[in-house]
Amino acid sequence: MAQPQPYEPLAKAPKEIRTAATLAQVCNAAARITSIATSTIIIATLPEWFPGLLTLQPLSIALVVLTIGSFSLAKRAAHISEQVGEQKLEKARSSSLVGSILGLTIGGFLPGPFYLLLYMSIGKAMVKRTPNDGLVTTIYMPPQPSGGIFLGRYLGWVSMYLLVLYIGYTQLPTGLRGVSDWLSPVFGIHFNTLIVAAYLVFTNPLTNPAIFSLWMTAGLVGGLIAGGRTGRGFTVGLTVFLSTLGAMGLAALAIFRSFYVSINSINIPPIPTGFSITALASGPIAQDLIPVFLRPGASPFDPKVIQSALLILIRNAGLIFAIVTISGRAGALAWQGGVYLSRIVLKMLKGIPHSSKQEDGAKVAEPPLIKIGLVLLIIGLGLCIPTTTRATSPVLRAGPAGPYQQFLTVGFDRFGAPNASLRLASLDLSANGLVLDSNYDQSNFTMLVINNNYPEGFPQGASNFPLQLFSQPSLVTMYSTDGPTAIARSNTVASQFSRALGTTFTYALSLPIGNGWISLYAADQSLSNSAMLNKALSILPSGGFSGLLSADRIKDQKFSAMLGLIPGKIGNVTLPRSFGFMLNTKWSRQYFKEGPHQFSLATLLGASASITGTAAANASIIAVNFEQGTRLFSYSPVSSNTYYVPPTWTLFLNATSNFSTPDLTATFSYPFAPNIIFGKTVSPATGTVGATHTVTISIQNMDNVPVSMVNLTDPQVPSPYHSTLALAPDGTQVVRVPSLAASAASSSTYQVTTKSSGAYSLSPATGEFLWTLSNGTIIRYSASTEETTLVSQSGPMVQITRAFNDLQPYSMLLLVPFLVPPIVETINLFQKMSKKRRTKNNPPINPGAQK
Repeated sequence: MAQPQPYEPLAKAPKEIRTAATLAQVCNAAARITSIATSTIIIATLPEWFPGLLTLQPLSIALVVLTIGSFSLAKRAAHISEQVGEQKLEKARSSSLVGSILGLTIGGFLPGPFYLLLYMSIGKAMVKRTPNDGLVTTIYMPPQPSGGIFLGRYLGWVSMYLLVLYIGYTQLPTGLRGVSDWLSPVFGIHFNTLIVAAYLVFTNPLTNPAIFSLWMTAGLVGGLIAGGRTGRGFTVGLTVFLSTLGAMGLAALAIFRSFYVSINSINIPPIPTGFSITALASGPIAQDLIPVFLRPGASPFDPKVIQSALLILIRNAGLIFAIVTISGRAGALAWQGGVYLSRIVLKMLKGIPHSSKQEDGAKVAEPPLIKIGLVLLIIGLGLCIPTTTRATSPVLRAGPAGPYQQFLTVGFDRFGAPNASLRLASLDLSANGLVLDSNYDQSNFTMLVINNNYPEGFPQGASNFPLQLFSQPSLVTMYSTDGPTAIARSNTVASQFSRALGTTFTYALSLPIGNGWISLYAADQSLSNSAMLNKALSILPSGGFSGLLSADRIKDQKFSAMLGLIPGKIGNVTLPRSFGFMLNTKWSRQYFKEGPHQFSLATLLGASASITGTAAANASIIAVNFEQGTRLFSYSPVSSNTYYVPPTWTLFLNATSNFSTPDLTATFSYPFAPNIIFGKTVSPATGTVGATHTVTISIQNMDNVPVSMVNLTDPQVPSPYHSTLALAPDGTQVVRVPSLAASAASSSTYQVTTKSSGAYSLSPATGEFLWTLSNGTIIRYSASTEETTLVSQSGPMVQITRAFNDLQPYSMLLLVPFLVPPIVETINLFQKMSKKRRTKNNPPINPGAQK
């Protein structure tokens, strides 16, 4: 009688052996799930877990014990599965008993009941086992998953790594994009890679659904491409994560190599248009770190503060590592299930009936249903993480608005560009939910700030630095009190503004300033400046001067607006502590040369409504400020409500409650400058790194009179940009024209080649000229060009290529992971093919027949 073969597939084993082996796999999966869950909890609570471990807190120690215990139980279950297949049932039963005890104590409880079932199942197999009677003991081999596709891990890693980088470069949040555009021209092209990689690695995926989805997709798709055992999917997820971390390290190394000698000579460049400090502070990474560094009473250089910040970054990176590796395992499991189902379908198409047991010699793997179900369950739970939203409270209602003051001022500069300023004070906005209650106690100011590239200061003055920080609508508060009190009151005030304006304000950061604290809140980023201005105008009292203004009319102009508790004065009058509104607008030039000029307030504002007084306001004043030396010929309407004050060259209109006029007009004479245009343009305005741009400085006489002694001086670029810009020629450029005739022009060009990505704010050119009036008077005029920005862009391929070139010879090591895996995979493939040929030519001899 022939002896059975020593090796058989598990599908041919007795039912008791198959059941015990399946339960061993269940124990393995349950223990792995427990270890993954506890280690993920440790990572998610790392800032609290680590200090607790140092102080021997019971919960921190318990998490460590559960993680180690469940991990060892997973290893034990894998070993028991091998013992069951080898029919070493006594050892397997003893080990399963120990596993059940450990599972119910230090293994997280979940594996314990499964180990008890395994213990009883092995006992049944021992009872029904028959003696060998001298036969060779059969070893039952568990089904082996398919090996995956050729070069699957390599292709999965490369494709998902490029996908992650591409999404990072193209979908970088607004705040981080602003920092990259601002500082990349100084630190070089690698600063962009540093910012992108830091965003990808250190963003908290639990509070950022985009990052969570990106890394989960990278793991799943990478695991599907790799195929085969779950370890292949884990490897793909691990390599994608480590490659992204490595890109950040290489970028930091490149920056350090460039600046470690001259670190003290680094100058901060101008803030580019579009930068928003609130978008940065409320964005990823910053929203986790700012509360740590700005904790009341803590120094940013305190070792405990630095430790907390590092733990937060490690926690975020650990969560991303867990997501991408678990997703990689899930992708590989899904690939195994897909292969199994495809083979079933193929057999059905060929007419071969499918059996739950494998045929003789068959190598088709059993579907990994247990692992697939448990791992995909974790992924599904991750997808069910709710997105937190802020509930909108009902609008508070109060009585009608009380008396307020409104002032509208219009002025002109020497070049004939009008500007307007609307100021409303003592507003009662309680009908819309803004109530000046105790939450405003000790508040220096509380303002909704809207800035659309307005060139003046904050709230008034020559400096434009503060306003440039607020290119997006933001809520700013300042309190002269301690930090916790200031933040608590600010949060309540932010809720008031959210209800009043029908939008959300997200807390960004708080900073200690002098004896108080200033807090910033970011508005919904989908709202434009003009849309937020419309919301602010909508809650102002009806029938007032705010009805003369339209956000659509001025949306393309430079303007700034503020709503809230605004400090300041109008003239020498200190405004009362109350809600107010201020809007400043600057139009382009509309008046040229000397001679009679016509002014119309309705035309300037684009207003269709009449100028009327309102009983709700106890002061409604319109003032038109003319330049010194202006001759006013006439104005309309002529009434007791309208009067001109020659010493101040100001036309006043007092709109009392019973006054109404369709327009305020004036005819006046003033020698505005001729239509001379100083220009500085760059072409193309946007390009890739390494592209050459042409900068043109020009003088154009668009008028019908000549001007003389025309000079245009261009300092080219701020000094911080010289390290990343190549200028040809380099140095201050000057265009001089002794006499510029009517309709004449003169220009000069130079070339700029970028070496880095970012937004380069080029220095404005300054021009001056002389114009002779009809009476022989000579007037000198000077002006600067508008802000010019050159945008240099780079994508993943440009960044990787530059990193490779700049870091040679060290970057040659990067070729190792790109070249070694394909070579190793190819060698393994040929070895398998050779082994199959040898096996086919020399089939194994049956031990029974040999005997």
